[in-house]
Amino acid sequence: MSRSAHSVFAMTTELLTRPAPARLLSRALLLRFVSIVGSSIGFYLPLSVVPLFAQQAGSSGGAGLATVALLLATVACELVTPRLIHRIGCRWALACGLVLLGAPTLVLTVSADTWVIVAVSVVRGCGFAICAVAGGAITATLIPADRRGEGLALVGIASGIPGTLALPAGVWAAAHWGYEPVFVVTAAATLLALLSLPSLPRSTPAATAQNHHSVLTGLRNGQIMRPATIFAAAAAAAGVLVTFLPLATTDRPAWVAAAALLAQPAASTVARLIAGRIGDRIGPARLLPCGLVLAVAGTAAIAATGTPSAVIGGAVLAPGSACCRTQH
Repeated sequence: MSRSAHSVFAMTTELLTRPAPARLLSRALLLRFVSIVGSSIGFYLPLSVVPLFAQQAGSSGGAGLATVALLLATVACELVTPRLIHRIGCRWALACGLVLLGAPTLVLTVSADTWVIVAVSVVRGCGFAICAVAGGAITATLIPADRRGEGLALVGIASGIPGTLALPAGVWAAAHWGYEPVFVVTAAATLLALLSLPSLPRSTPAATAQNHHSVLTGLRNGQIMRPATIFAAAAAAAGVLVTFLPLATTDRPAWVAAAALLAQPAASTVARLIAGRIGDRIGPARLLPCGLVLAVAGTAAIAATGTPSAVIGGAVLAPGSACCRTQH
């Protein structure tokens, strides 16, 4: 047998004997998508509505304070969630997160006091942190190792599309139907997702006992903190956008804020997929400057609130922060 024929025979044999790729869309992963969608709607639907609700209640300072409280509570709770997972397991932790994320919004249907709005935001932030950490731990066990990139892309789509639709939908619904329906739908979406949890695996990663210490140790690690600082700066710009854009465009047509809030998460979802693929090829560090430049340019354009095209165009550019998040 010639060398070329032997090579062809060897390649054919390898292809025939190579095991088939592991199945990606298992029943458990599809059920996990239910809780992903529920937590995404629960977080994004009232995100820009709560500041409007606070302003209408007569508290201009409460608008920004509510979002700050939400984000700070999210970050703080993420530090201790691994310990909670170690104690009660991922499924029960995810259940707690869904309840804390959705149920407190019902309180806003009966009270508009500033301290109530801030307290609800703190509890919701804790719920979102638990959903992100515990849910991520479960998701990692459901994706085959040899198809992890493809699986994470699907998870990003499963969370990105509901967020893309929910963010502007909340503002639109509040303007047409009032705030109460938005808060009720938020609670319903997250609490109904609890029905999918009994069929998920009881995942309790062995590493969770050490994760609590590793998170705190990471705060003293310069190699981790440098990209984390870049991500924090870019994410802060996105937080300002979703919090204050509806307030800053109250003298513009209602579709301006809704369109910008639709463009921002849509562009962010696409940017994550593109950034992940390019980063694997050229290295993640090269994308960080590009992401920051896009975030700065987009935020500067949004500042021209009197020009709808600038606001919407800036919302498309601002998710350059997604490049920072993906590479972080």
